[in-house]
Parts: sequence; C-alpha cells; structure tokens
Amino acid sequence: MNKRATKTPLACYGAHYIVDDNGAWFVKVADIPGPHSHGRTIAAARKNIREAIALVLDLNDDASFDLTETFDIPNREQLDTVIEYVMRVPVHTLDGSAGYMAALDGYQQKFAPGTEFSYCNSGYVLLATLLERATGMPYSKVIADKVTGPAGMTRTEFLRMDTLPGDAAVGYLFAEGLRTNVLHLPVVGFGDGGAFTTVADVHNLWSALLDGRLGHQALTTMTTLPVPDASYGMGMWLDKNPGQLTMEGMDAGVSFRSTRFADGSTFSVLSNTSDGAWPMAKHLAALVGDNA
Repeated sequence: MNKRATKTPLACYGAHYIVDDNGAWFVKVADIPGPHSHGRTIAAARKNIREAIALVLDLNDDASFDLTETFDIPNREQLDTVIEYVMRVPVHTLDGSAGYMAALDGYQQKFAPGTEFSYCNSGYVLLATLLERATGMPYSKVIADKVTGPAGMTRTEFLRMDTLPGDAAVGYLFAEGLRTNVLHLPVVGFGDGGAFTTVADVHNLWSALLDGRLGHQALTTMTTLPVPDASYGMGMWLDKNPGQLTMEGMDAGVSFRSTRFADGSTFSVLSNTSDGAWPMAKHLAALVGDNA
C-alpha cells in the first residue's frame, strides 16, 4: 500500500509594507526580530524581505515559508520625507534616556513577563534607563567602562549622527543613490543599538565574552532562553547547530551579522546600507559553516 507523503506546514509571517513619497517600498516583519527591508519597487522589497527572513532563520535554500501582506499607502499629507514607520518622533529629541522614554510612553505591555517571547527594542531602552539610574552615569559611559574598555574595543563609540567624524561610514538607505539615514535614526544610540564599531572590535567582543573579561557568566546569561522554545537568548541568536551563536542588527542604512561556530571560526559582516550585509553573510555562513 502506498503511503501519501505528508507535507510539513509552512511557517507564516506577516509583512507590512509602506510606500514613501518617492515611490520606495519599506517592509517590516513584526513576528521575528531582524527582517526589515525595502526596495525601489514592491517586487524588490518582496525579494529582499524573503532573503532577510531566510538569513535570520538560517533556512536552507529549499526551505519555504508563507507571507501574509498588509499595505499602508498614505497620501502626501500623511507622510513627509521621513519614512513614518522608521521614526515617529523628531530624531534630535532622541539624545538620551529622557527622550527615549517619552517616545515609549503610552504603549501597553504585550503580555506578562516570562510567559511569551517577542523581540522588542523598547525592552533594551528600559534596561539602559535602569542601568543609568543604578549607576548614576550615562549609558554610553557605563558601556565604555564595563564593556568596550575591558574588551579592547578602541574603535567603538556612540557617536552623534549630526557630528560624525571623517572616518565614520555614512549610512545609505539604498545601495544606489546618496539618500542617507540621518533623518531615520536617533541622533545618538541607546540601549537598543546605535553604536559605531569595526569588524576588529566585534571580534574583540567575542574574545572578551569567551575569556571572561566581561564576567564569567556574561555569555551564559546572553544565551539563556527567556521562555522555552525561543530561538533568541538575551542579546544572542541561538542556532539549531550546537555551539553556534549569532549577533545581528539592522536598521535604516546599516546591517550587521556576526556568527561564531562551535570550532571557534568566526565571520562578521558590517554594511552601511540597509541590506548590504545579507548576501555576503549568507555566502560566508555556507562557506565557513561547511568547514566548521
């Protein structure tokens, strides 16, 4: 008797698209952290977001998933040159904990702590604010004293977007053109990201996490699951392959992925465009992973 093959149900994610005044499409996926993308056409945005999801979830080329799509196409009066979903408050007000907390005011808690998992940058803002109150120092000073200093990350700093030094890379929204991210990100980064760094400093961070310079429990804490079956620890992606860890970030005009394999092999890709890191990261993941 022949048995009928049973197909594994496809994972389904929700993608939300917004078009700006210039006709560029921006898309984000709220179900999983990381995948946010855009394109000059909706077809390009669809292609880019699927590649971003596959990379974040570390899918094989033959793996597939479904997307349910929603669209927000405001008129010119509803949307200025700043892309609405990227920044909903004036960027110059986000220069410290007071500005960030004001921007978060009024949002309800999604669920009781410890019951579910949902990536949320607001949580990192709250943690940074608590860190400032506990130490009596600005967040950037605490990070310099407790993290980047001990790790030897001499080229990592929270720079102001409106006073970048000449050797800092400018972030571009697209690989083509000169449209930058200066109006799309906070003027100064905070607990949810925004530091300027280098590939060498990222590798110094891995070394410091592994040799205990940042505390012997730091890496253990970062790889502790907040709830069962989550794929993200407390600041670290946990791969299905034992011992493989990933740090990743993306925003308008910047993308970053760094993966350490069980044998110690490590690659890091930093890009000053929103999607620039993904093709090279995918190539290196296959190249290094096959030999790890």
